[in-house]
Amino acid sequence: MPVSRRDLLKAALASAVLGPVNAIAAGSQIERVEYTGADDPAAYRRFLDEQSRNAVVFSVFHAKWCGPCKALFKQLDEIAQQPGVKIKIVGVDVGPPAYMSGPYKNIVQANNAFATPSVEILAAGDTQYSMKGFIQNVPEMTRYLRELTTAVHGDVSTRPASRLKP
Repeated sequence: MPVSRRDLLKAALASAVLGPVNAIAAGSQIERVEYTGADDPAAYRRFLDEQSRNAVVFSVFHAKWCGPCKALFKQLDEIAQQPGVKIKIVGVDVGPPAYMSGPYKNIVQANNAFATPSVEILAAGDTQYSMKGFIQNVPEMTRYLRELTTAVHGDVSTRPASRLKP
């Protein structure tokens, strides 16, 4: 979904107020792992599959200079503080703003992550949802992530419903 100029300006303002991407509030239910492996799409997919076996994982292609990325991380921190939500973030820093100049060119291309942030939500080893940009409906995403968290951390026989939509 394309981001409007107004949304970019709001995100830029938010980034000035929200601080660095890695700022995660104390007490939140977020585990953050930055991918530092090889620029190999298959290796990255194996890493994601491993991370999402017993967790709800946000695979986030982000950049330190990206205002919408900072806004997304702030939203995820707020969501993770809600009861019943536990998520893990696997980040991939795409590097400088120059097109395809970062350290993970092959992974970015294989995941069609040419816009930041690009997000894939995985649970129990399966992709559940994909999006570009920050979260448009935080209450609905919170409900969705609570359901995924229950499915992953609760009774394993209650797998997430096929392609739930937040």
